[in-house]
Amino acid sequence: MIQPHDMFNAAMGHYTHPIELSTDIAQRAVQRIRGTGANLRMQAPLIRHVNDDPAVWVDLWNAGVRQGVVPYYMFVGRDTGARTYFELPLVRC
Repeated sequence: MIQPHDMFNAAMGHYTHPIELSTDIAQRAVQRIRGTGANLRMQAPLIRHVNDDPAVWVDLWNAGVRQGVVPYYMFVGRDTGARTYFELPLVRC
């Protein structure tokens, strides 16, 4: 039987650019989620024209960490249909 002390709650946030964590409402949302005791993690795809600069990832992950969000992973796009504008080859990552 699972006991309350055996449970671990986590949520995954999908943030693609540090600007998404910079607003008051976003910061309050992070605080509210973390205030429940949940661990908040962050993930995002690598997107050309949005976050294809390493400095953007540094800023994104630092912004998350400052708010107690755990960087979880970045992923490279895969064939999901219309994506040409945002596609970034793995070799360029």
